Amino acid sequence: MTSVGADCRLGTVAGRNRAIADRSASVGATMIHALHRVTDFQVIGPYRLRVSFRDGIVRDIDFQPVLAGSLFGPLRDPAFFSQVRLEPEVHTLVWPNGADFDPATLHDWPEMLPAMAERAKAWEAGSTPNQVMQRTAKGRR
Repeated sequence: MTSVGADCRLGTVAGRNRAIADRSASVGATMIHALHRVTDFQVIGPYRLRVSFRDGIVRDIDFQPVLAGSLFGPLRDPAFFSQVRLEPEVHTLVWPNGADFDPATLHDWPEMLPAMAERAKAWEAGSTPNQVMQRTAKGRR
């Protein structure tokens, strides 16, 4: 096991502060998980947002393929979709009905979209989120 210094171990104030400042958290020397934060967004078209992140990445995201089911389906109404806001406490986009996306999902949208779109199609077909997750997990085995 490689030692990375006391300030990177879980529980130290210096480690937590550095994790926040560097947008990553470290647990010991074996686990690093990026913490992405949305800093700004602009509506750029129907169901499309330009999302800026603290690390400088800017993504143009088309949400239309994932707007299905009881939580995300209401966002298909353009007037409702435009009520999106940046939640400062969790650093992500939220809508009045509680719909939101993990900042890491937004940051990695190109990689996340295929699985999310598949889930949205299943929700439209009447599957519950748990059924969709179970089928997705079985498909990976």
